[in-house]
Amino acid sequence: MKALNIRYNRATYLTFLSIFVALIVVLANVMERPPGMGEVVLVLLGVPRLHDLGRSGWWMAAPIVAEIGLVTAMLARGSSLEDMQIGAGALTLAILVAMIVLGLIPGEDGPNRWGDPPPNGINWRNPRRL
Repeated sequence: MKALNIRYNRATYLTFLSIFVALIVVLANVMERPPGMGEVVLVLLGVPRLHDLGRSGWWMAAPIVAEIGLVTAMLARGSSLEDMQIGAGALTLAILVAMIVLGLIPGEDGPNRWGDPPPNGINWRNPRRL
């Protein structure tokens, strides 16, 4: 997907991540989160950040595969709803910690196969259009 062939610096990534987490917290008190929303945001934020680190965006498939594997294993085992919620909560927390760590690692200084380094500071637009 061409829209994901960009790079997010740490400031932009952590800003978007903070906004997303805040929205989830607010919306969780008002309505139920639509299925798959977290996964879509995970990809939309994580892929450009991985590109800034010189890594393939396909690494974002790992948490999604882990989520599917956890749900499948718990269903096959006949786990209670409470156990499934605990497992999903633990996995969500682990993914959130990984996403925060991803925002703390410095990106590559020079150009890489996903383009030139993003400008310093928070950049709300596609850096290739600036």
